Amino acid sequence: MNLKSQWLKNLLTKSRRSSLRRSPSRNGRRVLSAETLEAKQLLVGDIAGTLLHDVNGNGMKDPSEEGLVGWTVFLDSNLNGSFDVGEPSTITNAGGDYLFVELTPGPQTVYEVLQAGWAPGTGLADHITLDVIDETEVKADFFNVIAEVGDIKGTAWRDFNGDGVRATDPTTGAFTDTALAGWTIYLDTNNNRTFDLDSNGDGVANDPEQSRITDVNGGYAFHSVPSGSQYVAEVLPTGWEASRGFDFQVHVTVTTGAETVVNFSNLTPEASDVSGTVFNDLDGNGLRGPTEPALSGWQIYVDLNEDGSVTAGEPVTTSAADGSYTLFAVPRGIQMLNQVPEAHWRTNSPAGGTFTIDVLNGVMLTGYDFANEERIGTLSGTLWNDFNGDGVRAVTDVALSDWMVFLDVNHNGTADETEPTRTTDVDGRYSFVGLPEGSVTVAEIVPTGWEPSPAFVASVSATISTGTVTTVDFANLQPVPSTINGTIFNDMNADGSRATNPTTGAFTEPALAGWQVFVDLNNDGTGAESQLRRDRAGRWPSHNLRAERLDDERLRLR
Repeated sequence: MNLKSQWLKNLLTKSRRSSLRRSPSRNGRRVLSAETLEAKQLLVGDIAGTLLHDVNGNGMKDPSEEGLVGWTVFLDSNLNGSFDVGEPSTITNAGGDYLFVELTPGPQTVYEVLQAGWAPGTGLADHITLDVIDETEVKADFFNVIAEVGDIKGTAWRDFNGDGVRATDPTTGAFTDTALAGWTIYLDTNNNRTFDLDSNGDGVANDPEQSRITDVNGGYAFHSVPSGSQYVAEVLPTGWEASRGFDFQVHVTVTTGAETVVNFSNLTPEASDVSGTVFNDLDGNGLRGPTEPALSGWQIYVDLNEDGSVTAGEPVTTSAADGSYTLFAVPRGIQMLNQVPEAHWRTNSPAGGTFTIDVLNGVMLTGYDFANEERIGTLSGTLWNDFNGDGVRAVTDVALSDWMVFLDVNHNGTADETEPTRTTDVDGRYSFVGLPEGSVTVAEIVPTGWEPSPAFVASVSATISTGTVTTVDFANLQPVPSTINGTIFNDMNADGSRATNPTTGAFTEPALAGWQVFVDLNNDGTGAESQLRRDRAGRWPSHNLRAERLDDERLRLR
């Protein structure tokens, strides 16, 4: 006799099968009345089954295998995977049997409440979804094994700023990142990152993957989960995202007898902004002083692909007249904040010219200032008349005013129309201010009748450095005739001096007449150049020489 027959035996007699109904009495109270099944067929069905210890794990009842006594079986009316108050339930008898009767035809999900240390057999689950059929007893057996199982539990919470850390009140310690109650957490058995309602793949959405609904504290728990690899996932509502360091699906390894914690941190995306100022760092210290001006028109951008340039789709803006800027809707995460470099400028702050910023959810980041210094210097000098051509300015060497000095940009030795020029002042001074760092050629325009002093040239290459003054002077002279004369004598005592009579002062070492004297212009030691001859008194006539050649020419005697 099956369980249903045993149950019916207590209610019905073989001679008269009946069903009961309630009928109102005259005083409003309901009474029971009987109606034969031949008169009215009840549309009900039953679910019966057995919970077995599947010792050999073959998914079948073997003669030696016993039922599991005292286990709870329930109908999951709300399909939340949990045994809730009010849901139909029963306890297995001595043979491990259970029975649900007079169920409305249609789909039902039967759950067993797994006891500690037990798990469904391989390929089986702790629940079965089936269809109740009118006047039919549908079987739903559970085959369980003493398994290597563990638990998975955790909390789902709202991470307002998206930093991946659950914030607390510094005084009370209470969480300020609130719990997410009523969220669905499920075991993603097929690892498809989707909460499947047809987990057995029969094409009917009546067998959902095992799931839990988070409680008021955001908590959930799966008990007796088979040891080994498992995927735990949450169902993200529209408009929500996992926060930094989290994902809506997590792969874990469940350890036998242990508790694996999997938390879910989520947020609703909110715009984040970044602002700061661009200024001229005149003193180069990276900090804005009260007199350091703003820099307008500079491009600031978030370098999402970190290629060092503005790319389509990257947030970009331009500094205003007061140097301020704001970038709106900057993506969350670690970002590179950059500026487009301008020629002849260098960035003193931030170091390297780029900020690495941590953009959180829905925050306003301020104070990201760019301190830029123009890479310029000054070139100045003085022009003066080097009367004697010795290259050293004497107190009598006057300034050369109204002379033109120019930057020979194209190095052609000519002051072209587009090249910068300066005219010396009354003190012979000139200055070029704000020149970019690097090499520059400065030249003077030498008037007719003038030429550079022997130690100077009319065009000089100079190096400009930021914040410094580079000095280039020009010394010039007007060539005038110069005279060389002397005497050739017989230095009889070889002392290098011409001896004289101590009484009369007359020379006692005689003159040498007829010796040839020449200016060795090409320094070849021969007398092919202009020659000088002494007179009968041993004196040499004057010879005009260019003053600037004094250092280059040698007087040779032969």
